[in-house]
Amino acid sequence: MDKRPKRTRDKYNPYILHSEKEKNVYKVTFSNKSEMISIDITKDIFDELDEFEKEDARQIQEIARHNELNVVTETTLNKRSFEKQVNVDEIVINKINNEKLYKAMDKLTKQQRRRILLYYDYQLSMEEIAKIEGCSKQSIKESIDWGIKKLRKFFEKL
Repeated sequence: MDKRPKRTRDKYNPYILHSEKEKNVYKVTFSNKSEMISIDITKDIFDELDEFEKEDARQIQEIARHNELNVVTETTLNKRSFEKQVNVDEIVINKINNEKLYKAMDKLTKQQRRRILLYYDYQLSMEEIAKIEGCSKQSIKESIDWGIKKLRKFFEKL
């Protein structure tokens, strides 16, 4: 028998297809409660049953994909109840604000930008940043303070 691809099957699918293409033999096997019945079929019927099987597999995958997104368990319900749902307006406003922030960050020197990102995004202390850059904590603090002043001026102009 030819090696057929393993497909997701519906539990109500009553048949299994087999083929020997070299010998031009096509079979369908039905499962009766007590026995297995195998019947020889033509290539046309085999191809039709094969297409039905492929369509079943596609539908099963489609349903599974949607079910994964909508699984309701105690954990997902708790998560939904405690997380604030973000509406489209908030998403758009956040995107606009982020674009403005990126433009403002471009106005800073590379050193100020790097230090501000390390301090606020990566949450490193000023001592850690000073150790990484091989300078004093005071110079890191001044650099971050000057950078924040530049950012404030940029946003006041808007």
